[in-house]
Amino acid sequence: MYSFLSTHFKGKAFETPGGELVWRISEMPEVLREIAESQVAILGGDFCVVENHKLASIGVFGQFMPVWSTTPQSKETTWTEYCVRTLDESLSELAQFAAMKEVADPLHSSQGFIRPVIALPDDPILFVPRDKHDHARAEAAIAAGYPAVEPVLPQLLEWLQDMNWPVAQTLSPFIASIGPPLIPHLKHIFETDDQIWKYWVIQEVLQESKELTLEFRDVLSRISQNPTDAEKEEELDVESRKLLVKHCLV
Repeated sequence: MYSFLSTHFKGKAFETPGGELVWRISEMPEVLREIAESQVAILGGDFCVVENHKLASIGVFGQFMPVWSTTPQSKETTWTEYCVRTLDESLSELAQFAAMKEVADPLHSSQGFIRPVIALPDDPILFVPRDKHDHARAEAAIAAGYPAVEPVLPQLLEWLQDMNWPVAQTLSPFIASIGPPLIPHLKHIFETDDQIWKYWVIQEVLQESKELTLEFRDVLSRISQNPTDAEKEEELDVESRKLLVKHCLV
């Protein structure tokens, strides 16, 4: 992913277990300039913490917490122009955050690092919303359709963890329409302890598809008949039963 970067900047980075590179905030302006000059777009930057030479888990979805996001590419903008604009926006946002004491202190700490979120042309990450109001990227995902979004289905499904997020309401009908290709990703969700996420998957995805409901019939039957305390607390048993009845699977 970072083959275009000079060894100078690679040498200053901390490499995450997933092979991503993160830098201290003081190094970011020059790193961002080299990224943009390499015809790579900067979608934003995320804050992360390194403790005992390991990446600590923070943020909404795990290891990263968004610090800034840039505006998606418009149809009228060439890729080169887009890369330049993302650099300008990133430098401006980074300077503003660095000037805010409540943000600057953790960013400037010995443990604080920034991960630039980058993309080449036609990279599926361009379809992944950066925040709960990022309707532009959600709509880009919908316009691209399946299978273009297949590589980022796990990230898109993460936005269904809370249907109170505006972008979740934009994405959910599209995600539900994908159908069987969702199966392995939905299996993963049902294996997690995130009961609210499961609730929204039942409500927003399985409700729309008898085929998908049939695939998860055994799971839904178990939840409806023998729910755990956590599942019962979020009313997964009630919703599972309703869904099975709706699709005549009881």
